[in-house]
Amino acid sequence: MSHTSICIFIVSVAISILIGVWSIELNDWSVFGPDDICEDAKARQTRIIREQYFEKINLRIARKNALLDDLAAGDQTLAQVADEFVRLDQIAPSYTNLIRTRYPGNSDQEREANMAFEYISFRPFPPAERIRVITRLQREFETAFGHPVSPKYQ
Repeated sequence: MSHTSICIFIVSVAISILIGVWSIELNDWSVFGPDDICEDAKARQTRIIREQYFEKINLRIARKNALLDDLAAGDQTLAQVADEFVRLDQIAPSYTNLIRTRYPGNSDQEREANMAFEYISFRPFPPAERIRVITRLQREFETAFGHPVSPKYQ
């Protein structure tokens, strides 16, 4: 086969495919859309509830990250961030129960302060800024809770 006949063959196959696709009615393609997936009412309701739940979780995580940014910048105190963490984690009792078992403290606010302290310690800071932020948070923790933060979270 010559180069020209190969090109003619490829073009004719492409045209045949296009004509075949064009001849399919648009309604036949709708089954492939995300809104047209066949599901019963119960499955649809379950999917919607699950999507709403995960959206709440994602918004909660985004809000906590914004609070940690404010905390690191000195725009909020550790006590303020801990109070907001307590409020955000009341979305589901399982969050509060998990925090109560994972973080030490005499109150939910103290446990959440320990969590915020831990999260801040994972953030990448230049060495001088890390020392400044951690030292400030240690002072704030002692002022708010009357004792030093656990060495685990320093």
